[in-house]
Amino acid sequence: MIDTGMGDNATDIQQTLELLGAGWADVSDVVITHAHVDHVGGLNEVLSSRRNAVVWAGEADAGAVTSGILSSETLVRAAADGASIRGLRVIHTPGHTQGHISLLHEAEGLAVRR
Repeated sequence: MIDTGMGDNATDIQQTLELLGAGWADVSDVVITHAHVDHVGGLNEVLSSRRNAVVWAGEADAGAVTSGILSSETLVRAAADGASIRGLRVIHTPGHTQGHISLLHEAEGLAVRR
């Protein structure tokens, strides 16, 4: 999953997962592109539905994302430039925030910058 929205949207996320033929159990990783509320606000809701998901954020934003998580059991992993997360290459694209990242699916030629 890439970003979690503003919050109070777990039902919408679940419905979208179902449209894709998936469910909460299929969410293994949550990548936060940057630490603004419109991208990370729903993270606690997502984690309440999928407690074991691994959370990723750009190196400079990982601390801010961690500070907003209610569960002390969740560790935010720093997504370094050039790293691979589930087949997506991390590209450090600072500017919007210092830790802003974009993701590239090289095989499909698809870039995600949010």
